[in-house]
Amino acid sequence: MLTNRNKAIHTCQAISYQRTIKENLNHHQPRSKMSIDNQENFNQLTMSTTNHIAVVTINCSPNVPLDLKQASEIRAVCQFIEDDSEIQLALFRGTGNHFCSGRLLMPEEIAKGTLREQTEWIETMQVADYIAKLSIPVVIAINGNAIDHGLELALSGDIRIADPDIQLGLTDIKHGVMGWDGGTQRLPRLVGQSWANDLVLTGRTISAQEALNIGLVNRVSLPGNLID
Repeated sequence: MLTNRNKAIHTCQAISYQRTIKENLNHHQPRSKMSIDNQENFNQLTMSTTNHIAVVTINCSPNVPLDLKQASEIRAVCQFIEDDSEIQLALFRGTGNHFCSGRLLMPEEIAKGTLREQTEWIETMQVADYIAKLSIPVVIAINGNAIDHGLELALSGDIRIADPDIQLGLTDIKHGVMGWDGGTQRLPRLVGQSWANDLVLTGRTISAQEALNIGLVNRVSLPGNLID
């Protein structure tokens, strides 16, 4: 569904106007050109470019949250994409049929430490703003369960396309914690305050179809057709 080259190019052209809008909203400076040969060596993700489209694949394991190394590399790849003026569209996805699920808990010694220490740790884990502030359109291919931090990552894109068999949700309240990567701010903007309250305050997960019905995702693919 997403790897059809002609469709991808058409999508890129159809929504390219968003780049100008996002540049104005984010107050970005004009983007400079950077050769793909200068790409950093990433260990927790891979990135490839075809026809001005960057495809970022995060190495996700089943029901395992993003860790510090993955968060660091996501921020780095966002900077790389932003610096390359040849890239016109970015696609983020997980590995195989896995997306990001869960949330890395703050280490006990930091949780018992100072507010500054806690804030600094959270900042090392945050990735959503880096994706959201890219000056080009961003598509998130949700090819596995997007729970907690995974959903916050998905919310940072401009377009979300989901596999029909996944679950989405913010279950943090069940664990006595609150999200810290923009989910509670972006969710009501997408689905409205009522649905956001439902999801955040109950901590329930929803199917891809219900997510489509309430506007949380833009499309649901056919079974097995999200990433050919």
